Amino acid sequence: MRASHLRAEGFIAALLVATPGILAQPVFTWLPNLPGGTSGSARAASADGSVVIGWSNTGTQKAVRWVNLGNPEVIPMPAAYPGQTYTSGISSDGSVIVGTVGYDTPSPRAFRWAAGSPEAQILAAAPGILVLTDARGVSADGLTIVGSGKAVNPQSGVLAGVAGRWTAATGGVALGWLPGSTSSFGQAISRDGSVIVGGSDGAFRWSSSGGIQSLGTLPAGYADWYSSCTSAGGSIVAGTAGVISGSSTPSVPFWWMQATGPQFPALLPDASNTFVSDLCGDGLVMVGTTYRPGPQGFAATIWTPDGGVQHIRTFLLDRYGLHLPPTWFLTGAIGISADKRSIVGYGSDGAQQRAWVIRFPTPIGCYANCDASTTVPALNVNDYVCFSNRFVAGDERANCDQSTIAPILNVSDFVCFMNRFAEGCR
Repeated sequence: MRASHLRAEGFIAALLVATPGILAQPVFTWLPNLPGGTSGSARAASADGSVVIGWSNTGTQKAVRWVNLGNPEVIPMPAAYPGQTYTSGISSDGSVIVGTVGYDTPSPRAFRWAAGSPEAQILAAAPGILVLTDARGVSADGLTIVGSGKAVNPQSGVLAGVAGRWTAATGGVALGWLPGSTSSFGQAISRDGSVIVGGSDGAFRWSSSGGIQSLGTLPAGYADWYSSCTSAGGSIVAGTAGVISGSSTPSVPFWWMQATGPQFPALLPDASNTFVSDLCGDGLVMVGTTYRPGPQGFAATIWTPDGGVQHIRTFLLDRYGLHLPPTWFLTGAIGISADKRSIVGYGSDGAQQRAWVIRFPTPIGCYANCDASTTVPALNVNDYVCFSNRFVAGDERANCDQSTIAPILNVSDFVCFMNRFAEGCR
């Protein structure tokens, strides 16, 4: 048994147990709270995982960022906007952070902070333009923000919660409501800002070309669904739905694509509620939180095509041979970086609630196992056929190199796939 390197800041890293055939181990790090802080949580990470955002509570909850696993830095707010704050979205390079200030006051407001700015920008009001009362996500370039605010619902004629989209050019714009809905809220945004997902008495997907649209009809036995995250290109959506069970509606995760509608991955045994928090860039890995009655309670959870659903603690042990001390509790996984090499969340180190980050040596999941087969060999000609079919169909999952310049799908994706296939499932 060997211990991973200890960081100069006094962070404690997990004990690593070398196991034959196990992949190179990830590094688990507890992020420090602010001085005098009693709790904290990580909410999202930049594309490469070098910047993590979240909050730390010192009696007042403060929005913070951790750069290269360093000490937390408070996101400065204008003096005219007191109250508790949190962060919820970060640009690809980590230079722009969005969130909410004064969420414990009658007038919360969305903010945008750019690196080097002396204080955050409160997203301004304008006549007839929606004021965002919270911000949930930001595009990769940091220029388009999704959140929620208030506007008059023409269906009811009264002021109601509404999903909103903000840019410097337009200010806050209400995205509307699904037919018959009394309210809506925005949750996540695609990489280029053209797709937004959320809830409006049902899961919705908004696009700049098609407006707000329902994800369709749930199968019998399900109810109360909403979208909570989207892939980089916006064609894959994930979220949470309720299962009708007597007088209760336990929460379960779903994946959605236009061609398939909602799909419901298997759940952990005895899980009474499962919530989805984030979806990786290619839409193939999902993280969230599972609740099981009893002493274990809430636990950070991951879904991968080749591994199904697992508690992250179990995932680390089974796939990488990484043992975490039994006194450490990973309560919730909240975000995954675009490069699929960092997961962030919160838990307890046995003394305090703290933010954590797990950095993986290679992207999570086996991309080359396109058909998610479990028989040996997992990688075979069927994976080439699967990838080719996705490419021809224009499926976002065929964007192996995660390029952003049109045409998104090109010969480079075939080269990328063949390299991943040659690497195997490491």
